[in-house]
Amino acid sequence: MITLTDLYNVLTKVVPLYVAMRLGYVSVKWWKIFTPDQCSGINKFVAHFTVPLLSFGLISKNDPYVMNFRFIAADTLQKVIVLTVLAIWSRTSSRGSLEWSITLFSLSTLPNTLVMGIPLLKGMYGEDAKKLVTQILVLQCIIWYTLMIFLFEYRGARVIIAEQFPDTTAMPTSAKTRLILIMVGRKLIRNPNTYSSLIGLTRSLVLYSKCSIAGLSMALQPKIIACGKLVATLSMAVRFLIGPAVMAATSLAVGFRALPQGIVPFVFAKEYNVHPDILSTGVIFGMLIALPITLVYYILLGLKIK
Repeated sequence: MITLTDLYNVLTKVVPLYVAMRLGYVSVKWWKIFTPDQCSGINKFVAHFTVPLLSFGLISKNDPYVMNFRFIAADTLQKVIVLTVLAIWSRTSSRGSLEWSITLFSLSTLPNTLVMGIPLLKGMYGEDAKKLVTQILVLQCIIWYTLMIFLFEYRGARVIIAEQFPDTTAMPTSAKTRLILIMVGRKLIRNPNTYSSLIGLTRSLVLYSKCSIAGLSMALQPKIIACGKLVATLSMAVRFLIGPAVMAATSLAVGFRALPQGIVPFVFAKEYNVHPDILSTGVIFGMLIALPITLVYYILLGLKIK
């Protein structure tokens, strides 16, 4: 049951974010304090310094041994399904492209978990909800943001190779692909986000180490033997695939997506110049409507205000 105190806590955590967003908008559009070149420099600083440091802080402070794997599996399944559909669309449709696949993937699966999700859900549901959202954000930093950077770099390398080796040179497709992957690998090695994720994950694994792989295997072995391989496989499928799929389908049916578009995907879209205007629109309008929509859903789910 939500109380006026809970509502007040939510508003005090989220309203300052709206004020800061509004100040940033009018500083560029109305007051002309920052020039386009200065905005580009700020964005580059955020992409190469702020985001890696923020990612490292979140990943290194998260306990990987007590994560809610059902919750993570549901989120992962959603992203994998969307990514698969977009990959098929980009390969089979004349309107499909890698650029649009990256943009649509960001818009549909990478919400503003850090800026909006953590303070909003903590104010509504307490510390447990904050921990769950933080786990999703950790996975976004380690896997999905890294994948997004890989796709951006792959796009850039593909364009460079196409210019240097046009079809008239008869270079084999496999050789082009190998050269593109080498270029992408070199870019990722120099990207600070790669190191922030790896170092942060390594630190968290060491810091929160509570059991060894052997100990974990010994703990699971009696259950696996008792259930049998077939039953264990079916139970895992129900636990990690069918359950999250049903949850995702029902959420999609009612159109539930409380959090607005994430800011980090916009930062990378601006850095690599792939539809930054679309991502910025998603961020601005998403944040403007996210709070009232979330509160409406909160009330409609049966919670009453005292």
